Amino acid sequence: MFDYKKAEFIVSKLTRLTQEKSLRWARTTPASDVGAGTHSRFPYYAEALYDQNVMLAYYEERYRSYIDPEEFKWSEISRLVMMDAMKNILFEFPNTSSLRDLSRAIKEQVTDVESVFSALLSDFDDQKKDNDIPF
Repeated sequence: MFDYKKAEFIVSKLTRLTQEKSLRWARTTPASDVGAGTHSRFPYYAEALYDQNVMLAYYEERYRSYIDPEEFKWSEISRLVMMDAMKNILFEFPNTSSLRDLSRAIKEQVTDVESVFSALLSDFDDQKKDNDIPF
């Protein structure tokens, strides 16, 4: 049986690999198996190839939570799944506390936050030397 501690370890390892850029994520459209037969929305979906046969997908799912048959509210959950080469879901990881860290690492990598910050801070050192920093 796959337990929570193992899932927590794996998700933490995926986070580290993502931060080290050993695991490369790319935003794409959700696989057809994701959310099939539901009214769910997927505002964020990214995939990474772990090895030649294992595809990982991280996505955020917005789904309807029904209060009664005619009234619902939108809820959101983050998911990490393992898929085969045909993008069929083979396994869904439990929603662990470390999934939030993986989400942040994926989004930072995909949007290339480091490059954006480097560009924005390019003249920071020059201003720092001149003591002309407005903060």
